[in-house]
Amino acid sequence: MAKTCDVMSRPDANEVHGCGWSWFSPKCLRKFAVFNVFMFVLSINAIIQGMMVNGFISTSISSIEKRFNLSSTKSGVFSATYDVAVAIMLIPLSYYAHRVNKVRCIGYGMFMVGIGALLLILPHFIDGLYVVGALRSDVCDATRENSSCDSRQAAAAYSYPLLLLSQLFIGFGAAPLFTYGYSTIDEFDSHKKTGNNMAIFMGVSTVGPALAFIGGGYLLTIWGDIGKSNYLDFGINGPSDPRWYGAWWIGFLAAGLASFVTSLPLCMFPRKLNDTDERKKNDVVQTHAKLNVDFSGDKFAYFKIFKMFFFNKTCMALIAMQTAESMIMNGYITFIPKLFENLFGFSSSWASTMTGLIIVPMGLIGSFMGGKLGERVENRFRPIMKMCMALTVMMVISSTAFLLGCPKIRIAGMNNPYERTDQETFALTHPCNYACQCEGLFNPVCASETGISYFSPCHAGCAVNTDSNSWTSCSCSTIFNQTVNTVHKGWCEVPCQGTQIIFFSLFAMLAASVFALAPMIQSAAMRVVSFHHRDAFICFGWMFMRVFGSIPGAVLFGAVIDTTCMHWSTGCDGSTKCVLYDAKNLGFYIFLFRTIYGICRNYLLAISSQGIRALIFHGHSVLSEYPDTPILTYLRNGKSKLSLFELRVSQKLVQFPSATTGLGGKLKLFAFYSNLSFTAVITKIFCFFCLFIALRSYIPVDNDVVECEKQQKALHPISHAKPTTPVIEVVKSTAL
Repeated sequence: MAKTCDVMSRPDANEVHGCGWSWFSPKCLRKFAVFNVFMFVLSINAIIQGMMVNGFISTSISSIEKRFNLSSTKSGVFSATYDVAVAIMLIPLSYYAHRVNKVRCIGYGMFMVGIGALLLILPHFIDGLYVVGALRSDVCDATRENSSCDSRQAAAAYSYPLLLLSQLFIGFGAAPLFTYGYSTIDEFDSHKKTGNNMAIFMGVSTVGPALAFIGGGYLLTIWGDIGKSNYLDFGINGPSDPRWYGAWWIGFLAAGLASFVTSLPLCMFPRKLNDTDERKKNDVVQTHAKLNVDFSGDKFAYFKIFKMFFFNKTCMALIAMQTAESMIMNGYITFIPKLFENLFGFSSSWASTMTGLIIVPMGLIGSFMGGKLGERVENRFRPIMKMCMALTVMMVISSTAFLLGCPKIRIAGMNNPYERTDQETFALTHPCNYACQCEGLFNPVCASETGISYFSPCHAGCAVNTDSNSWTSCSCSTIFNQTVNTVHKGWCEVPCQGTQIIFFSLFAMLAASVFALAPMIQSAAMRVVSFHHRDAFICFGWMFMRVFGSIPGAVLFGAVIDTTCMHWSTGCDGSTKCVLYDAKNLGFYIFLFRTIYGICRNYLLAISSQGIRALIFHGHSVLSEYPDTPILTYLRNGKSKLSLFELRVSQKLVQFPSATTGLGGKLKLFAFYSNLSFTAVITKIFCFFCLFIALRSYIPVDNDVVECEKQQKALHPISHAKPTTPVIEVVKSTAL
């Protein structure tokens, strides 16, 4: 009978581990309890989670704001609720890390993610139909009432709490994936492959958001209330219309159902895989000695472990750096499609598609590049820190992309006066449309001959609607040109193809740098703590990242975006949403955020690097950090610490193990650390040898040795023409 995979049982080193649930653990499933299968299943779940959290949320944020009348600040709170849930969940995850089957916990969490996805789309179905102001006539009409409220809009009061509740479920469920996920990858395979494994895992994880950006972009071209209403009835002619409402909810429905399916295989894995011992047999420990403390049996161990991390300079510098990164990245991930919409005037669907087209290749290239760079330096701490500093500089340089952007759209009453004489007057209401009752209307139109855009045909003073895309008899447009009295749907286009090429090239470099940093930082963090404290350190770091990084990051980003709003639209329930942003100020604020972050990050990298350097150069490293070699075996000689020179030699052996083979290799190694040429070393050794021979003749010889030598010569007068060998033999025998 096959063994069961009991969640609470401790695995035996010689036990054959199988897959299954409780009593259902057939022998045929044992062959699947290996690292490659585990990595595949974990990656599939990471793709599903990434699609939902880092993909569909971003592509849907504009549609959700339109549907439920949310400001960017409220959208930021909605996004940050996920991080609040993760931060809360990290406390029990770190406490029970060594008491549960971590892989199964990931599976149970993904099942909860599916429940959260279904809760997220629930308001769409229970909140009535999407209503836009275009149901009212958008031409100049003095008899129209300003009130555009509809009873169905007031029903949205409970939708926002439901959205927040769904994010809590998704956060609770996703928390184990990237905490227990990282530690299990490190536990189940060799430490030498950690960098590559992390790069593969993170690279595959980017596929999820990429698929969501591309797929979400397509879904946004489908009318949101499909089968319930016709967008043509609202005067909307397609996805390019600023009032378009896409079918954002389909992506969450598909991802939620997929998470139910992919969570089941994870729930079948045992605590330990069958090939773990074979993969880790040649591993060596690279633990920070001050963090290699055994708290077993201590009832306050949980708090002492966190205290140990908190007061360690290297750990806190790493965590602070990751916290700053999460603050910036969470804002980027949430609002990047919205940034593209406002910087270049893209539609929601095309902005999402462009984001995916860049994130997909750059995420994969960056992640694998980071893994290879870490592998090249054997995932050693200080070289990784140096490479991270270089990549951070590259990130700051590429962030100048946000200073670029298309020229401002000239909008009458917003950034362009209705009359040339009113240079300082910016108001949507003007004598040319004062009697038109245009309040609450938003349907952008363009007078192509003058290049001036208007908030709606009503704001342009148009009296006649010739078709769904054109209006004539526009009194406001004739102010700039007496012959122009016709406007067309949409903002006026501004030429900026060249700017877009430069922008997206720099943005691609920024994305590649960000993804290259992630596996290197994670690998370095895994190396500085002991094996038993690894889960606690990951949870400790993620808790800091969520509480002080991701949670305020999304809210702060949303608030900053709101400060660049040029016009707010107010709903019937008092809720507000921005319909137009100042693209130039928006890009400048994003660049400023990125630059300040880059400076802080390099400072923290320097602190962490210097902290580990001070530790190593003062002989506090654990000796088992380095492989057994003839020289190192001699250097150890029962000592608990190495001197500075001995430690540097042993460190160099990691890079050049061939230096231990042969006398020449040892001399070259000595020359390297003595800052001498190889010839100078040979010359010095020869001089020391001659000095030794000269001094040897003045050393008094023991009388017992002389007497033994005479006796040997008397017994074997011929065979001892060279007396040196028997003398040494006699000395050895006497010593024995």
